[in-house]
Amino acid sequence: MKPLYPARFRAADIADKHWAELPENITFYRHIRNVCLSFPSLILAFSARPGLSTAAAEIAKDLAACGINVFMPNDAVPICALSQALGSRNLPLGLYLDADDTGDNFTLAAMTSHGGPFDMQDVIVTPFGKSTTTGVVGETDLLSYYAANLAGFADQYIEKGIGFSALDIPFPALIKKLKDTPGLEILFQADPHGPAATLSPDGQALKIFEREKGEIASEEIAMLIADYLSNERLASGTIIGPSGRLTGFSRYSDRIEVEGTLVDLNHRVGFTDLLVGWWPDGSIAHQGNSCFGDGLLSAIYFLEAKRS
Repeated sequence: MKPLYPARFRAADIADKHWAELPENITFYRHIRNVCLSFPSLILAFSARPGLSTAAAEIAKDLAACGINVFMPNDAVPICALSQALGSRNLPLGLYLDADDTGDNFTLAAMTSHGGPFDMQDVIVTPFGKSTTTGVVGETDLLSYYAANLAGFADQYIEKGIGFSALDIPFPALIKKLKDTPGLEILFQADPHGPAATLSPDGQALKIFEREKGEIASEEIAMLIADYLSNERLASGTIIGPSGRLTGFSRYSDRIEVEGTLVDLNHRVGFTDLLVGWWPDGSIAHQGNSCFGDGLLSAIYFLEAKRS
């Protein structure tokens, strides 16, 4: 099992759809076009890195010129929000644009209807003809369903206790949506003595910093959450993580080690009876939620585990 890895290109490659002509991206682009032959619509979302909204708009315009209808959120969203939207709407294709810290190296990931990466066995690389129609570029809301889904995982009767002294969420539109959604109060119950937390630009990774000890190891957070879910919520399932890094989870009989990158973890999660999927960058995928890490759900479970 191997996933369809994201297309990779530089900012300059976006002009005139040059990113699609790079040899390393031809398989990726052909698959997108072939999927859209039978259903010519997709959702294109982007992370909270600067400048990505403009880049996403350029990519959307080029795809529309190929006869594809492209629907985009107005603001950056976590990758989980796109993943969940594909599953709930049963859409065959979604694209997520991200970049590295320099802002010049881009990735464009493709997701299928179950909300995870495509498996290479399902990739279609046959040639496609030139489109005779022009698609539209429209808007779509991904945050309402995501926030409601997040509230559904939170324990509404959890004891009072520790909170975050600060929680950095790089999605302004999402912050308002979360605050307006009943059941998510735990995220915003400020505790001046609690740890600080920050969410990654794609929403997958959560980093937590204690005042005196510094950053909590992501493996420690994952183990705390896994123990809480299995002991307090009576959940069960498989622990998935990087090869050679699951010795701390030895009390769990079902474990799968993954070689490669975070994308390989995201892919494997989609075919597993998951409890927790963990990666060293702080990404934690959760049972019943998405193939991708969800830093906000990790934050909720972390606080609940500490309080219980």
